[in-house]
Amino acid sequence: MAMSLNWSGELTPKAQKVIDRRRDKSKFLHTVTWAHDGMYDINADKIYVVNLTTHTCSCRVWQVSGLSSSHAIAAVDHRHEDVTNYCGVYFTVQMYHRAYSHPFNPMPYVLELPEITYTTVTPPAARRTAGQPKKYCGKQSTKRLGLLSVVDAGLWAITERHVN
Repeated sequence: MAMSLNWSGELTPKAQKVIDRRRDKSKFLHTVTWAHDGMYDINADKIYVVNLTTHTCSCRVWQVSGLSSSHAIAAVDHRHEDVTNYCGVYFTVQMYHRAYSHPFNPMPYVLELPEITYTTVTPPAARRTAGQPKKYCGKQSTKRLGLLSVVDAGLWAITERHVN
């Protein structure tokens, strides 16, 4: 907590590092085209649709991480606005201070669990399935065990042989 008092930016350092990396990537996106009402088409390897009013991008990175995707950063830079306004509030230094303002009580080394009684779990009663039982035509195969030498590995293995 004391270290966080020295943070100067609006975002936490880790979030700012992610935004900086995505901003560097957004410089290489080809064209940013305004569609309407805060919607932009970003032409990269394929076309991505960014909606700045609902904080969504068709690559879904923005929705999953809460931080603007490189496509959204390109659209925000096109509008000449600050990217930090489009990041989740949980990545701000102010929210970090609020989250860690209360002290944490230490946990005991050994958790005291209530006494556990072990009971034998039995399978459920078998029920007859619906429909007629299957008819077995011909002989049923029986299994015999035999020895088989494995020449490549130099090992002996017991295998199953089916005999009719």
